[in-house]
Amino acid sequence: MNAALTAAWRSLGITADAVVGHSLGEIAAAHSAGALTLDDAVAVVTGRAQAVVPVAGKGGMLSLDLPRPRVEELLAPYAGRLSWPPSTARTPRPSPATAKRWPS
Repeated sequence: MNAALTAAWRSLGITADAVVGHSLGEIAAAHSAGALTLDDAVAVVTGRAQAVVPVAGKGGMLSLDLPRPRVEELLAPYAGRLSWPPSTARTPRPSPATAKRWPS
């Protein structure tokens, strides 16, 4: 989809000065920037898909509206079993990720 959109925009004379992506979007961005051919991008996507099969459904993601020290305290009993970012992000106003309050 991203490759097709890039081609459509280019056919109209619209080109990006910069591209970014996250997860699969990084591959699309690399293709859009010319760092990967379409064939190479497809190979990376299919290789990634095969690589995640063994771990699919075995993880999760969580967003917390808590200060970092409190999060570290809560995660301490699970040291070595969790992967979490070394920094936290705070939004100045409610976002879709922080707007819903989960029960404690």
